[in-house]
Amino acid sequence: MDIAEKNYTHTQKERIQLDFSQESLQRLDELKSQIGAGTRGETIRQALRLFDWFINETDADSIIEVADKHGQVTARFKARLLHSTIHLN
Repeated sequence: MDIAEKNYTHTQKERIQLDFSQESLQRLDELKSQIGAGTRGETIRQALRLFDWFINETDADSIIEVADKHGQVTARFKARLLHSTIHLN
């Protein structure tokens, strides 16, 4: 069972409605195509699993490196970039 699907069964679905700008919807459709997802919902679920993993496996001070297929680092950023988007009450 995937991280985002723990405690979630197919009989416990709840429908939600999301509003997207045209630009965001275009980006969603591009991602859908890139990952070969069948639906926009599947794309959003994949993104949720990735975000869930990222938040649970890194802390704000982690350094994230992105490497190409040859191992050459092409980008480096602090995890704080995404952690700072979380607003805890």
